[in-house]
Amino acid sequence: MPVLKRIVPGPSELSPAPACQMPEPLFAVSDSGLEEVLDILNRDERLDAWGKILFFLQQKTSLDGRRPVDLLRESKVKEVCLAAQAYAE
Repeated sequence: MPVLKRIVPGPSELSPAPACQMPEPLFAVSDSGLEEVLDILNRDERLDAWGKILFFLQQKTSLDGRRPVDLLRESKVKEVCLAAQAYAE
């Protein structure tokens, strides 16, 4: 069974977003590639936590209309990393 990680801290970590706004399935992904993608997004100082959340949850034309979070769940890390690089430019 894959280990799940949160993209952003949850309510127990004093998240600025109420848990009801982000159901667990939307922001829990397996370890596969998450750290790598976040490293890419963290290079852009203009991106705050909300900007990073939007990256993961918005459909991307470069990903054939799919959301990065969904591709990470399928372990398609390379595709998400490429999209993250374009998003962070």
